[in-house]
Amino acid sequence: MISNKITTSVESGSDLVIGEEFILDIFLTSDTPILSDASVELIPYGGIGLRRHIPPILLSDNNKKGTISVELRVDNNIVENNEIILDIQPNSAAIGFEKTSVFYYAKTVDFSSVQLAVGADYLKMPTEVNDPPSGRYFVKVGTVKTAITNKDNTAKLSGTPVNILDTPDRNFDKVDFYQDDKKTKIPIRKIGSKRGFTINTDPLGKLNFYIYAKQESPVVLTLYSQIFGATGEISADKTLYILDSDQTDINSMDLISAPVIVEVNNGVLHNDGSSSTFSVSILPYDNASGSDTIFFFINGKMIDNPHRLLDPVHLGTPFITLPYSVFVENNEKVNFYYSVIKENADKLVSDHLEFTYTKYIPLVDGVYSES
Repeated sequence: MISNKITTSVESGSDLVIGEEFILDIFLTSDTPILSDASVELIPYGGIGLRRHIPPILLSDNNKKGTISVELRVDNNIVENNEIILDIQPNSAAIGFEKTSVFYYAKTVDFSSVQLAVGADYLKMPTEVNDPPSGRYFVKVGTVKTAITNKDNTAKLSGTPVNILDTPDRNFDKVDFYQDDKKTKIPIRKIGSKRGFTINTDPLGKLNFYIYAKQESPVVLTLYSQIFGATGEISADKTLYILDSDQTDINSMDLISAPVIVEVNNGVLHNDGSSSTFSVSILPYDNASGSDTIFFFINGKMIDNPHRLLDPVHLGTPFITLPYSVFVENNEKVNFYYSVIKENADKLVSDHLEFTYTKYIPLVDGVYSES
């Protein structure tokens, strides 16, 4: 028996945001080839409408699958929780397909819940293929709140399409995106006048996906989320840096000045217990910019969070403090250096500062040293 089926990228029963503009992919699948002039008519029943004409079908899988991507808009004046119904009526060339109805619920949205939360500041750039399931260099992205919710936080938005937007420098081409299952690769596409991908919230209002670093592709990745027509572009809580931390591939003559640690004395950094932090000075370097980001490394491993320069006037002063907790062992031999990452992912690497770290060890009650 031939099975012809119509499905949609936003499942029936999902929540749509009042005023939302989104792309609905309508999928026609068949056991036999679909005609190139197959199409559909959309019949809305209040609360939703077409923004543009229905485009031609895009056929794939030996013409047994067709995709029609339509731009829709939810009315601004619809009442929250009202039902939106849309009939999808195949034309005469869509042989064997029957009318399909989908329905959605109108919701408001808490703008702050749409902000993305990036699980790390930094990923090491892989030197070999880094695909799941064996790939090791990846980061999970979710939202800053536990779920995307309506305006008064009484409902979690289920199945709601959210756009993740690329920047004009097309940095999305330098990484791979995967669904929450770490198996389904997310393609980058044109979304109106912008570029990126659309991902739907799960039944609990959660929005999760993964970013995998690509081999030999350094990148400074800034993510923006947006529900068109309802929110503006919302930048993620942090920028992701995918970089090579190796100092060995840099010509020593190209290294910039080593960091200066105020508390280092005669090659020793001693934690005397009077403070939980120590101070670091970065000496002036050419073409410094407030957007430069500084990463510190101990023995080749990145430590702490990245530090934004903000203003080159800070160079030459101990404007950065780091916690002593970045050191692991007492009497540890330390190779300490930093990288400066430009907005375009260009990298400057410093010469290293070598010293020994000695740990503060408090006196135990009842034990005294001889004078």
